[in-house]
Amino acid sequence: RVGGYVNNGRDPRGKGRVFPGGNLRPTSFQSANMLSQLQRHYEQNEHRDKNVAYLEQLLSGIKGVKPTKKYDGQTRRAYYAYQMIYEKEHFSGLPKDKFMEALRAEGIPVGGGIDSNLHKDPFIDAYLNLDSFKRIYSKERLDKYRSGLHCPVNERLSEIGISLYHAVFLGPKKDMEDIVEAIVKIQKNASKLL
Repeated sequence: RVGGYVNNGRDPRGKGRVFPGGNLRPTSFQSANMLSQLQRHYEQNEHRDKNVAYLEQLLSGIKGVKPTKKYDGQTRRAYYAYQMIYEKEHFSGLPKDKFMEALRAEGIPVGGGIDSNLHKDPFIDAYLNLDSFKRIYSKERLDKYRSGLHCPVNERLSEIGISLYHAVFLGPKKDMEDIVEAIVKIQKNASKLL
């Protein structure tokens, strides 16, 4: 349970997030190491920004994989996981998991997107059932919150979202070309992958 408390309430036995917890995972040594790495943070983010802009320029000529929307006034992005939308109709109906498998086979480390269905996670009930929450909020307020947990857009994103993690954007521009080259190759051969 202690392992779960320091890891966002994730049960170490693989039962998901079933109790409240914090994001207190790093050891003292890891924390000291991370503090020293902050000196490179701005330089690395600038490099990532340039690579993302280049990737988006290349992707603009391809139907079926597009970046998520960047909002007006947004000046920076976080690159823990760079989100894209996969539209299988432009890939002969190739399911997302097969598309990702093909990308990985081409050497592109792709993920299934950030879990956008946290509103369905059992940890929500764990928090809402805490005595401290029940003292702060009325039963009616907690019930209203529970009943309002409908996020159809997020649920759709879990079906069509893919992600590239931050390390991908620390490489040279050529890596962005390799990503697009792999996508084009898969698109041309999608019917063979069904």
